[in-house]
Amino acid sequence: RPEAGEYLLTAVHYDSANETLHILAAMPILILDGNPAVAWNGGDPYYQDRGAGATISFGEDVNRTAYVLLRNNATYDLVIRVDTEKFVNRPIPTSVTDLITLLQAATDEIGPVACTLTPSDTPTTSDVDFDLVIARGYGLSGYADGPEVKVGAEALASLNPGTYSLYALGMKDGKAIAVDYREVEIQAAS
Repeated sequence: RPEAGEYLLTAVHYDSANETLHILAAMPILILDGNPAVAWNGGDPYYQDRGAGATISFGEDVNRTAYVLLRNNATYDLVIRVDTEKFVNRPIPTSVTDLITLLQAATDEIGPVACTLTPSDTPTTSDVDFDLVIARGYGLSGYADGPEVKVGAEALASLNPGTYSLYALGMKDGKAIAVDYREVEIQAAS
């Protein structure tokens, strides 16, 4: 069994006639130490009329927690904007997290890559101070330095009722050590 950590799986082709090596594909691989589960304390289902927030966490081994909560059964358009000046001045990616665009966008306030997710024909806010923007009512994202991230009642009340996918990332010292997924049901009234 390989050690827990970040790996890169590559497919290469050596052209012996020209003595060149070509990278055909590359994919980040994250091997976790066990199966860390994300905790959601908002109840399942979560009832918007109770006026309470929720906490997403992995436990004390994590010093940064990020999440994306995205409504199921919707087709999304993804727009990615790259600020080339910021991108050029950024260090070379050294972490699996750097290669997973949506999760990376959820861990930064302002970076060189900004993503916008919108269902077809749904407007979104463009002046948000985060790198991952989701159309109002269809999802949320955020992060916190520490083992948990709080999602406020007001933010959860802005969601359209339905089933949501919660994608969560736990990091320690800049390295991904926990990734998990679960579904959360959001209902308007209890």
